[in-house]
Amino acid sequence: MVKNASSVIVLFAGDEEVKSQIKELYGLEDHVIDSMSAHLTGPTPDGAPLFAIHDVKGFNGKVMQEAVLTLGGLWMWSLCSTETDILIRRAAAERLGYWKGVSMLRDVYPAGEIGKDEKRFKDVLSRVTGDVGNAVREQWVRVFVDLLIDMERVDFKGLLEGRRPIDRDYLKKYL
Repeated sequence: MVKNASSVIVLFAGDEEVKSQIKELYGLEDHVIDSMSAHLTGPTPDGAPLFAIHDVKGFNGKVMQEAVLTLGGLWMWSLCSTETDILIRRAAAERLGYWKGVSMLRDVYPAGEIGKDEKRFKDVLSRVTGDVGNAVREQWVRVFVDLLIDMERVDFKGLLEGRRPIDRDYLKKYL
């Protein structure tokens, strides 16, 4: 099957034995194998690097291409798998409907994760005292999503960065 393929996509170069097999099978030069090894670093939040080898029929040649397979923010949120981000996605979907909720998350967090903002938000909530503070900390995911939806983006980011104060009376409406 490999010998009849006109294009092959390589996502991982593997160890020296695999690189040697790829080199021999596709007739590649050492510098191509070195480039492929350097480029194929595994998936990242920016995408998955790939190396494509295309046979050019009738010319007895090859075209090689380094690329990054990316997913848009909507897919990143749809496919996210960390516990926190799943909970955030679920809360946004419950409040806005699935596609509208995921679209809103994509607009604010295009990488498909809230990242450091979880800690920032929990730090903000840790300064809220009394029963309201305890309740919002217990329901932090829903409160996070509700504030993200209801607040202007600049105010929400200001809240997370400590530039915008928040008080217990304001938070009561989210309980």
